[in-house]
This record gives sequence, C-alpha cells and structure tokens, in this order.
Amino acid sequence: VGTGVVTIRPDYLGEGAIDLQTGGLTFGTAVGTDSSFFDGPITVATGTTLAFDSELRQTDRVVTGLISGGGLFRVWNQNHTVEVQQRPTIRRVALGTAPGTLSVVGSGTWELDSLDITAGTLSYTDSLVIPSAGTLRWGAGSIAGAGTLLVASGANADLATNAARSLGTGRTLALDGTMSLGINTFTVSDSALLHIRPSGQLQFVGSPQLASSGTGAILNEGTITHTVSLTANFTGAFTNDGTYDLAAGRVRLNNTGSFTHAGEALKLSQSAISRQIGALEEQLGVMLFHRHARGLI
Repeated sequence: VGTGVVTIRPDYLGEGAIDLQTGGLTFGTAVGTDSSFFDGPITVATGTTLAFDSELRQTDRVVTGLISGGGLFRVWNQNHTVEVQQRPTIRRVALGTAPGTLSVVGSGTWELDSLDITAGTLSYTDSLVIPSAGTLRWGAGSIAGAGTLLVASGANADLATNAARSLGTGRTLALDGTMSLGINTFTVSDSALLHIRPSGQLQFVGSPQLASSGTGAILNEGTITHTVSLTANFTGAFTNDGTYDLAAGRVRLNNTGSFTHAGEALKLSQSAISRQIGALEEQLGVMLFHRHARGLI
C-alpha cells in the first residue's frame, strides 16, 4: 500500500500474511452472506491504519492470525461481530457504530496506549491496561468480559460526552489515573465493580447518573471531585472510603433510606447530613423529607 488507502469490498479468505507498511488498508462495506477469515499474521506499522468498515454487512469477520504493530486497528461495524481469536499486541484500537462488537478471545494482559470507543461493544476475556500516558476515550457503548480494565497512574480516561456507557458483567474498572465523567449514564452491571483506587481521581464535569445493579458496586478509595453546579446521582451500592470533594452542586444518593445510611456512604456523620438538609429546607421554605421512625420518605 502506498500513502493512500486501499479498500477491499468482497468477502476475504486469506491464509497469507498482511504487512501494512504505509498508508491504510480498509476491508469495506459489502452486502453478503459469507464470513471473511484472516488466518495469517497482520502487521500494522506505526502511522498506518487497518480498518474493518462494514455498515451494511450482516455477517462476521474472524481473525485467527496475530495483529501486531504500532499502527491503528479500527473497527466500524454496524451489524456484525469482528472476532479476534488470539490476544493482539497492537496498542491502538478504535471502535464505533453500534451495535457492532469487537470480540477478542485470548489470555494475558492486553496493553493499549490508545483505546477509543465511540459506540458498540468491546469484549475481552482477560485484563486490559491503559498504561501511564495512555488514553481511554469512551464516548458510548460497553466494555464486556470478565477481568480488569486498569487505567494506570498517569493515564487518562475521558468519559465527558453525553452518552450511555456500561461496564459488563464481571468486569472491574480500576482507576489509578484520572477519569472525567460528564452528563451521562454509567451502569455498573451485576458483579462488576467501578473501583477508584487510592491514587485515582474521578472528576464530575457534568451531571452523571451512576447506577449499579445486582451485586455490582462503586467503591471510592481515592478522590471524587465535584466542582460543577449540577447533581451527581448514585443508584445502588456506593461506598466512599476515600475523599468526596463536593465543592459545588449536589450529590443524590438513592436507595439509602436514612440520613445515617447516606452519611455512611459519604463518610459524614448523620448529624452533619441532617444539618445540611435542614439548612436547605429552611432556605427553600419547603420540607424535602417526611421523617419517621424507619427512615425517610
């Protein structure tokens, strides 16, 4: 391939190697019923792009060869799954166009200097790591598969756009670096965990809705910073063993049922919560809660 982009549209059945040294190679939109198979090794050199763009396609693509190199692997697949049958060593991946899926079956830690998810689902059966100075841009969609997604110290996760995201069943997002969360819904699925670790920093730059379901949970051992005049909403299991810096706006803890339980989640005393609620009620001139022996309404 020269400096331009070569597009291949028919179904592809290849046992030989693909060595992309310059430019780009796109396996593009095709309407067909047969799957494509990539059995040979694929090398994507730095500065090049290997793309699977197939918005109209209803069938899958299966890659059994190793994908390696310093270039970009881009999957823009609206209606099907790209299945990669061994852990790649390529370190830059972009995924977009729901409801497509990039499914990677393998073992061992997959380090990604750049992971950009615009939409769709990334599924991997083991650990993902965004290393120091790496970036996770998670615009929408989901990350699935058991294992840990580690945003390492010095790495940055950008979830500031207004969209819905979900952390799949059994997946842990461990935050040692920084993450910004905007006006969106972030769902922690059953048995999944959002873990802000002691060095981690989660910054609210909008009005997020954080929801955990089943045995899913949110655990803060680091720092949550809330500096915008909006409301952050937590639904489900939330434990704050770190710092919650509420410099502006509000935080709403659903399913707590009492000032005592709300205080336990925020690591504030029941009396401090009660005083703040009382001051707010006095300022507004209305009673926000009905107090009774078994909790709040």
